[in-house]
Amino acid sequence: MKRFIFIILLILFLTLLSCTKNEEPTAPEIKGSRVYIVNNLSETVSIYDEVKDTLFEDVIITGVTPNDIYQVGGLAYIVNSGFGGVPSIQVIDLSTNEIIKEIQLPPGSNPWAITKSANRFFVTLSARNMVYIYDSNLNLIDSIKIGKWPEGIIYYKNSIFIASSGLKPDYTYDVGYVYVLKNPDSIPIIDSIPVKTNPQDFAVSPEGEVFVLCTGDYNIQDGWILEIDPESLLIVDSLHIGGYPGDITYAQQRIFASDWFNGLLIYDLATGKDTIIPTGYGSSRLFAKDEKVYLTIFSGSEMNYLLILDVLDYTIEKKVELGVGKGAQAVLVYKEEL
Repeated sequence: MKRFIFIILLILFLTLLSCTKNEEPTAPEIKGSRVYIVNNLSETVSIYDEVKDTLFEDVIITGVTPNDIYQVGGLAYIVNSGFGGVPSIQVIDLSTNEIIKEIQLPPGSNPWAITKSANRFFVTLSARNMVYIYDSNLNLIDSIKIGKWPEGIIYYKNSIFIASSGLKPDYTYDVGYVYVLKNPDSIPIIDSIPVKTNPQDFAVSPEGEVFVLCTGDYNIQDGWILEIDPESLLIVDSLHIGGYPGDITYAQQRIFASDWFNGLLIYDLATGKDTIIPTGYGSSRLFAKDEKVYLTIFSGSEMNYLLILDVLDYTIEKKVELGVGKGAQAVLVYKEEL
């Protein structure tokens, strides 16, 4: 009798083990155009196949609280901010959609975003007021103190631009700055530019215009977009867009900014016309590719969405349901040549 009970328990254990294995995500093989959506709350990546109009949910498991995704060639780099856990950077092979490398960052450092120069990676560590510098294989080689609570970061014309939000421990803001690291692949020369309140991210036009998005303090100071000349490092233009925009991208002489409350804000640089596209509560992260703009709609309790818009006439060509409570955030479009 005892032997019979043991056999039953063994079969039950093996069955449960088999079920657990079957529930592990399998990265699909996708060719052509696809969209990678980083789910901040479910700590996964979903992939939308644009060619087959198919969503593959939660096929990549990220680290703790993923915040950013960045492409270099056939690889994607995910920045996990590590809230309540260990921060890390994961490397995804975009041909197989598998994680091929992961490195850890200091606990409590809250890494925000990543960019790459010719030979080095640069990661903002918001809670440490630092930028970590890695070689092309993600070996740490240096670190630099940068302002207060640095967030967005880009590389353009042999310079690294860093948005220092000025966030203080009491959740108020000091003056925002853009820090610039010139000659980043050798010994960087650091410059700084005072800007508006709470600079968070950048967009660069093909014509060489560098735009910084300043969100405001969510109270009195509201949103601005400033244009910085990358050579002189002077502010050459400004646009008061209002609201509290959180992300920015550029396409076809148009600036697109997502506003959590107001939707998608669009400014046509050629005509001076501004447009607001209502998208519902939770407009989050943006990505522009060819003549399309991709926008994630974030929710912690309701349906999340990916919106795909035509750059020229602003029509929403596709509204993809991403799942409930995912916390859809950073987005990357990868178009593989067939």
